[in-house]
Amino acid sequence: MTGHLTKLTRSGNTVLEENFSGLAKGTRLRPTRSDSYDFASCMFFSHLGYENEQISPGERRLRPISESEVRKELLSAVRSHEGDTGLSANPPRPRTMKHVNVPESVTADYLGWAETALVDYGPLEDIAKSDLDRTEKILSVLADPLLGNTQNRENVDSVVIHQRLAMASDGRLPLYLALPAFPFKDQGAFNTDCSADQPDFGEVALLVRMHCLALALSRLYAEEVQWIILSDGPLYAPFFGLDSGVAQRYLQRIRSFRDNLNLGSTINVLSLLDLVAKTQYLYGGKSGVEAFAKYSADIRHALESVSRKDREVDDALQVLAGDMMWNLDTRRYEQSMTHQELWRIIRRKGRSPLRTEVSEQSRETTLRYVSCNIALRLARVIECQFPLAIRATSHAKRGQVAIPRIGHVAPWNGVAVRRRRGRGWADLGSVRIHRAWQQGADVSVHLEGCGDAFYYEVP
Repeated sequence: MTGHLTKLTRSGNTVLEENFSGLAKGTRLRPTRSDSYDFASCMFFSHLGYENEQISPGERRLRPISESEVRKELLSAVRSHEGDTGLSANPPRPRTMKHVNVPESVTADYLGWAETALVDYGPLEDIAKSDLDRTEKILSVLADPLLGNTQNRENVDSVVIHQRLAMASDGRLPLYLALPAFPFKDQGAFNTDCSADQPDFGEVALLVRMHCLALALSRLYAEEVQWIILSDGPLYAPFFGLDSGVAQRYLQRIRSFRDNLNLGSTINVLSLLDLVAKTQYLYGGKSGVEAFAKYSADIRHALESVSRKDREVDDALQVLAGDMMWNLDTRRYEQSMTHQELWRIIRRKGRSPLRTEVSEQSRETTLRYVSCNIALRLARVIECQFPLAIRATSHAKRGQVAIPRIGHVAPWNGVAVRRRRGRGWADLGSVRIHRAWQQGADVSVHLEGCGDAFYYEVP
């Protein structure tokens, strides 16, 4: 018999996290597999380890980018607007809330439901027993409406899946999915009411769903399936006026929920900023994070230059800036304007000095955010550090695996809501808080000892 050894290290990190923390700059992790035999149990054990591998200067050297390339990158990145539609002229207001405390074991209840409902899922058994080849079986699971995301059927390239499966199989290595996400809790006044460093049940539910998807995929692949979450909050926090320490605490709390639910065999959590630092990029006479920052700044200057003479680019930036208003820290304006005034600004109605201020802040944040995203793509940060990984995304797009969608928004952009008279845990999802108010949320449920709501109940 053969068993896999996958557990947390003494430091509480996964094996991948532990090895990444000690990674020298200018190198990446190369996964390896070794076997041992335990005479007491009469079993062979398969050990997953990592070795350091040098990244060539050619991979680390960033080349200057032209204005035409920046234009192309921006327009290809602008996706259809996913914001709220049909917003009322008057802002919704919260009802008087009943506060209820629950133990953290409620998350284990959700995990138990999910593993029963999803991993022991009838259609999964049908897929596993079908005559489809392994690649098509994997795609079927990724596109399943309960396990995965239906948009994966159209967006995911079967050739890429086949290649990654072949490379992983040859070395008996895990199948990795790399996901930049889980930044910090949005601070928009109509999105959330949690502290920026406090994840809620929405984030926990998504971790569980990703875990279940990994378990489902592992039924079709001989080795482990592991997620590599790349928390982008430490990289983006300054764009939103947040201290990077806030994003780091959020990351640690995501890990804590992961550990408490014993999801370490399928979920790794790293900082995307650490990936940039470890890669040790070279650009403009600088190295490391400074080189990447200069690269992003040069892209930003090119964007501004192009937008001044290209109407299509300027319009695209305005659309993105309008969407960005929802994600800014607008709670700080609640003391200086009425609920109605702030709602009008978010909906881009009327004119006032504060509307101008928020609009300018939104434009500045958008320029920094978009420039950084273009830099990440062109520098191939994720591909450089994890060349065997399949790219995953929280927003369905061509060529990447979309994660399961729970509710109407990503958990970090909203609050978790559960219907009291619905389908139980199947009805748990994330919505912007103004939608929760519209739905009549009247109970805020808190983990014992935590001031922020963990989720809301609606009738």
